[in-house]
Amino acid sequence: MKKYLFILTTITCSYSFSYSQTGVSTSTSIISGGISRFYTLYVPAMYDGTTPVPLVFNIHGYSGSDTQQEQYGDFRQIADTANFIIVHPKALGIIPSWDVFGSVASGAADKLFLMSLLDSIKAHYNINSARVYSTGYSEGGFMSQDLACLYSTYFAAVASVCGGMVQSHYTACDPQHPTPFMEIHGTLDGIISYTGTGGVQTCLPTDTIVKYWVNFDACNTPATLTNLPNINLTDNCTVEHYVYTSGNVDGTVELYKVIGGGHHWPSEVITGGLTGTGFRNMDFSASKEIWRFFNQHVLSTGIEQKESQKNSFLIYPNPSNGIFTFELKNNQNADITVFNVLGEIIFRKKNLTNSTIINLGQVHSGVYFYRAETMKGIIQSGKVIVR
Repeated sequence: MKKYLFILTTITCSYSFSYSQTGVSTSTSIISGGISRFYTLYVPAMYDGTTPVPLVFNIHGYSGSDTQQEQYGDFRQIADTANFIIVHPKALGIIPSWDVFGSVASGAADKLFLMSLLDSIKAHYNINSARVYSTGYSEGGFMSQDLACLYSTYFAAVASVCGGMVQSHYTACDPQHPTPFMEIHGTLDGIISYTGTGGVQTCLPTDTIVKYWVNFDACNTPATLTNLPNINLTDNCTVEHYVYTSGNVDGTVELYKVIGGGHHWPSEVITGGLTGTGFRNMDFSASKEIWRFFNQHVLSTGIEQKESQKNSFLIYPNPSNGIFTFELKNNQNADITVFNVLGEIIFRKKNLTNSTIINLGQVHSGVYFYRAETMKGIIQSGKVIVR
């Protein structure tokens, strides 16, 4: 990572400072891919550089900016208490926009910027590398999921507010460890539709995306459902909170389904910076819940678990035409289950030993999920692609 940083990225001088809450916001830039890329960094007053602290990426949506997202999806008071640094990157364009709706390759420059920015911040601040997180609003939620899919070894957990994923990015998603995921989404979102139809941008249904992470993280189903108290009777919406727990320590998935909610970042108070569409829920704070979620997860656990899994279980070739070899090591016995994106079982084999050929040639081309379990629990989960 840092090998190319010296070629593509250099720090430039800050262009503005502002004091907010008790910490300091600094707006500055780096050179990434030969051009200036801007961002705003919030450092809490209690940061002294002696102890490694978490880092949270807070990414704006279409037509937003770094400074707007700092106010709209505001984590600053939380950071003041919990002692973490927040970075708010800015997209390119007269109307700033992240390239998350085109091909994965077309958005490479944006992701290079974000990963270069991560390197730059680590070089100048004492960051706990096991506690780097990403969240974002709308397109920023799409980008946070891209980071989980393509750069999971750097992120301990991600959260998306009014975000989603298009099919090409969904197919390319390849996280390297169980990845905690949270989605907050309104059922009447007119920009990024909850059902995947009728919005301004076409993407996969929110439930499909949640089920992807539930399956990949080998979470237990059904979810635990809690109806949040309807504290604000004037916001015209209520909230259902779904929690999927997992045998994988870092595999929890959560969904805040805002019934009647629009394209907004929920907040108990009015925040500035951006204006969404539809009803904004004010029964809970998305920022508080996202940090509560992030604060439970540390990257190293997932990495160690994934490495131990690699030593005991193999699946190849992947992708394939539907014929896969599942191979167990260390004289283990395991049950293998394969699911579709809806969580429906399409294949199951018990007491697998050594290697077994599994034929999924009868199913349609696409992404499927597998889970390998022994008497001691889940030893590996992941995805297989049928061409």
